[in-house]
Amino acid sequence: MLVQFSYAGTEEEARPLLDKLTDLSPVLVKKNSSLLPNEIQPAASQDIDSGVCKPGNTWRLFPLGLKVYNITANRQVYELQKQLIAEHPEFSGSVAQFENYAVEGLKAVDPASTAYAHRDDDILVSFAPVYPPSAASDAIATDFSNKARDLWHAGDTPGRKRTTYPNYANGDETLESVYGYESWRLERLRGLKNKYDPHNRFRFYNPIIHRG
Repeated sequence: MLVQFSYAGTEEEARPLLDKLTDLSPVLVKKNSSLLPNEIQPAASQDIDSGVCKPGNTWRLFPLGLKVYNITANRQVYELQKQLIAEHPEFSGSVAQFENYAVEGLKAVDPASTAYAHRDDDILVSFAPVYPPSAASDAIATDFSNKARDLWHAGDTPGRKRTTYPNYANGDETLESVYGYESWRLERLRGLKNKYDPHNRFRFYNPIIHRG
């Protein structure tokens, strides 16, 4: 298990927030302080020289927005990941990813005032299969990852619709889960797309017009 914690403040201010984690006696603790903006991504192993950006493996994300951490659902996803790696060792680098960010500013904005849809999400989880490229492995990755998302969704607030962080979307999600379930919101986004990109030049990643 790898835990990354970023805090915009002093080490002394951050330490009490991490006490419960450090009390678990982790095998390794690595800290970076006084980072410049261009040093943050490398420190988090998320820059162009990190493993996720190097050629050789397929990296995919199957994200889901949540309201709650459900311990039972997380254990089920953990067991599913164990099964994936036991049955298919080439997936040994795969991870279950949990992300939390400060959301006070996000939630302070009236959801009806902007086109962005997911201001109600508190947690971002993703099943991230990593494996040598092959069509057979693509199918295995999709199967296990969607099972993981089903488990997480079943453990979330009852009746809540699925939400997908647009920057992580795998491509098989519904248009509504990515951009919002309200018809007015989708029409507003389509209007912005038609205004600023009428010829759909920027269509590489989950373009709204051609997924409707």
